[in-house]
Amino acid sequence: MKKIIVIMFVTLLSNCYDKPESTVLEFYNWYLSAIGNQPSEEYEPIFKADKNGMTTLDMEKYIKNLRKYNCSENMINREILTYQECIKNLGKVKYETLLSDFDYDEVECSFVYSYRWIHTQETIDGVKIIEVKELPQRKKLIKGQFYNFDKEKKEYFYWDWYCQVILINENNSWKIDEINITDK
Repeated sequence: MKKIIVIMFVTLLSNCYDKPESTVLEFYNWYLSAIGNQPSEEYEPIFKADKNGMTTLDMEKYIKNLRKYNCSENMINREILTYQECIKNLGKVKYETLLSDFDYDEVECSFVYSYRWIHTQETIDGVKIIEVKELPQRKKLIKGQFYNFDKEKKEYFYWDWYCQVILINENNSWKIDEINITDK
């Protein structure tokens, strides 16, 4: 009897994780937790010195986490491309200079001023899925609304901006292919 209950529970649990909504929530649970508790290299590229003492970006842990939390290779490749101008410009800056008061906008590295996947400088507590839409070519659009939770009042405060996440189904697994942040 116990075996049957355990098997049913595992089957139900695995079915839950096959849903595209679960992929989005898992991604944002990781990302928001990392923002609050992890070194920045877990959720964004970090600056480091190259072998000549010039500055570059280390994206290794960040990219590893994007893969771990079900981002498609297409999304990861596009993400790497967004940092190429920054990397090129950083190659002209001594790493020790970067450690002082430095204007990141001058080298097109303004990603340091806000959190990439929520487009704000403030942290949030979570994402509520508010819409799931079928798209052509085995894709889904998941719309989520960002929120904070007021522990004293025990109520949610919903922000006026949203994530729109496009997922693709690869080998019966949902992968995040694009994330857009909107005010609608």
